[in-house]
Amino acid sequence: MGFRDPWAGRSHMSNPIAGRTKTVQNYISATYPDGHVETLFTPQELLIVIHKIEADLGRERVIHWGPRTIDLDIVFYDDEIVAEPELIIPHVDMQNRLFVLEPLFMLCPGKVHPVLHKTVAQLRQELISKSQNG
Repeated sequence: MGFRDPWAGRSHMSNPIAGRTKTVQNYISATYPDGHVETLFTPQELLIVIHKIEADLGRERVIHWGPRTIDLDIVFYDDEIVAEPELIIPHVDMQNRLFVLEPLFMLCPGKVHPVLHKTVAQLRQELISKSQNG
């Protein structure tokens, strides 16, 4: 029995967002292998867990949008909408980030954004069209 890389086809290189980071390194963007995580945590509790994982992996929150060893995000949480100072779900500005939409498109192209009322496939296509047109 061979080993199957659970991340195969789920990651790609992406450039830092212009003007938002001091780093010159590219990022590896990836999604969780199955595209979703089942949890009994509330969104707020899940954020605490995610911050703990990031800290355990060496992330230091020194510079806003600065270089980081790891960046874990909650993109969707079912169809919930959360708007709090420390947590916004769906992920803010995801519709303008191809590095978010590409892996989502591979996993759940028909998932409807609960605020924008468009599918991941539609958001991806709109962003691609916008970048091609100027």
